[in-house]
Amino acid sequence: MKKFPQHQILWQSMKELGTFNTERLQKDAQVGLATTVAYCRHLRNAGYLLLIGKDERFPIYKMVRDTGVYAPVIDVDGIFDPNIQGNLDPKARMWKAIRILKKFTLADLQGTAEVPSKVAWKYVNFLCRTGFLHLLNPDARRSASKRVYMLARNTGPISPTVCRLGKREQVLDFNTKTYYDVHLEVAANG
Repeated sequence: MKKFPQHQILWQSMKELGTFNTERLQKDAQVGLATTVAYCRHLRNAGYLLLIGKDERFPIYKMVRDTGVYAPVIDVDGIFDPNIQGNLDPKARMWKAIRILKKFTLADLQGTAEVPSKVAWKYVNFLCRTGFLHLLNPDARRSASKRVYMLARNTGPISPTVCRLGKREQVLDFNTKTYYDVHLEVAANG
């Protein structure tokens, strides 16, 4: 089971629906039924969902523990809830920093989000190529340390995520449930 984007999409749909059966949730989130059923079962066992009944074929759940915008993640050690336990993944830390800083250099982002330079550059590159960020000084394209970026599309607290659909790369904005094509020109590295 993929941790992202499927868990995040399911979590957002659960929050919006409140009470739902797994078939309705699966259709709303457009995630496989087996993934939906398994994730709901794990969240029920962890106390996030309450089983309140069953229709002809599917269990009916009610969300009883909404801890925040980030989806709890299931792994071999149990459940990890970034809303409670902190320790957001690097993309979430970078997105949070970008939303706070609004204008920044790669060095600013690296220091604020505590990520390696290669990770910061790669994420900024994708965000530029999909219109989430603008390069304010295009004349500095050849000098990475002098580039200044500005947040152009602040859609909410959940970090946009790079997805691969076949050979196509897209960025999924969980806040709006919108996919953005990655343009071929590389805005962040010239």
